[in-house]
Amino acid sequence: MKNYIIKKRELVELCVMFSWCRKCNYVDIFPNTDYGCPKCNTPGSSPMFFSSEIFSLLQLIEDFYFAENDPIDSKDDFVNNEINRNDLAIIIFFCSFVETLIDHFLMVLMNKMQLPNKVQERLLDDNLSSKQRIEKLFRSLTNIKWKTALNKLNKDYKQFDFVGTVNFYINSVKPLRNRLLHRGDKWSISKETSEKCVNYTKQFLYLFVALNNKYVANS
Repeated sequence: MKNYIIKKRELVELCVMFSWCRKCNYVDIFPNTDYGCPKCNTPGSSPMFFSSEIFSLLQLIEDFYFAENDPIDSKDDFVNNEINRNDLAIIIFFCSFVETLIDHFLMVLMNKMQLPNKVQERLLDDNLSSKQRIEKLFRSLTNIKWKTALNKLNKDYKQFDFVGTVNFYINSVKPLRNRLLHRGDKWSISKETSEKCVNYTKQFLYLFVALNNKYVANS
């Protein structure tokens, strides 16, 4: 994915533009409160689709992205690149952002299936990691494998690379976040990686809108 420079508040403004039809659960960018749902034509105001937690994490990502550089002083001769605290923060908040999107989608799906709250809590408790939730819980709720679902969405939304987006989180960023938190390894995190995280946030927003419209609105 080619890097680009986002504008201030570009991500949070996109986040609040996605609205949720109260009748059919379809999500789209509704230009005004009188706009009819493109799926069921229901008029009237629609609530914001993404949760306040997702909005807050996007705010944090943007705040650290546009903040002044805050380098970590190092006396280690083997460190060739300057480590920036803002880059570390972006990595952490980006992973939290993706994991919160996963949880938000699963809870919306379970609510649509009218599963009791205690059942929902048990399913989430039995699948604590993001890997378990997208590979095991997603499949048990939708009867389709996560990778198969992504490949199908890639064909339907050719302007996005949802497979590459998820692989970036799983294979590139999540291991860096875990090494940072569990082993204090901050040297592996680069400015390039943190910038890619910022750029991929849009793709993740559109991915979970697509998942909702496929497995919640169409169910």
